[in-house]
Amino acid sequence: MKSSDAKKSESLTSQLSMPLNSALSLLRDKNNDIKLSIPVSGNINKPDFDISGVINKAIGTAMKQASLTYLSQALQPYGSLITLAKLAKTAADYVSLNPIIFAPASSLADNNALAYSAKIASLMQERPNLRIKLCGFATSQDSQVLSQQKMDVWKQKQAAANSKAKPPKFTTTDEELLDLALQRSTAIKDVLINEHKIAAARLFQCQPSIDRDKDSKPRIDLRI
Repeated sequence: MKSSDAKKSESLTSQLSMPLNSALSLLRDKNNDIKLSIPVSGNINKPDFDISGVINKAIGTAMKQASLTYLSQALQPYGSLITLAKLAKTAADYVSLNPIIFAPASSLADNNALAYSAKIASLMQERPNLRIKLCGFATSQDSQVLSQQKMDVWKQKQAAANSKAKPPKFTTTDEELLDLALQRSTAIKDVLINEHKIAAARLFQCQPSIDRDKDSKPRIDLRI
């Protein structure tokens, strides 16, 4: 299955609430087959009955339900926050999965992050056409902890020198935060490639970003 008519493809994508290619990637199995149950009902004796419209609507509904159900089940217990990110008027631009959370000021994947990465790898192995974007974020929590770490190092040096100097005000630059965000997406990409043998060509890194919402967690957003 592939797009052959731009207008029909746009209509189907609108019904899906996700990019058509993403839905197809989720639905294809290892043999590149797609199996769907598509219930259709209607009165074919009515003059205005258009079987093509009914079929298209049924396909769109079935593809959307099957895609999201598969994702939710395949990623359990990490499948609860799957969302469709609407960046256009007619359809979602990508499917957003649960983020991978990091400790503030750290780019090391903990056991929970590694377990979730294994789920992502299994999903990609089951769906060979699937591609994932890894979008690293740094937050105000990172900034606070990094600044405190600088203060702690300064205090240790002053104590060793028996100094009574007044401590300066330590801050964290945007460059440091963006570098941390990039380190996070790179760390998970390396795990997927080296430990789970996912081809590098199937993994894409977004430009690192800073989320300045005080309640936001240090993370990687995962997008299909």
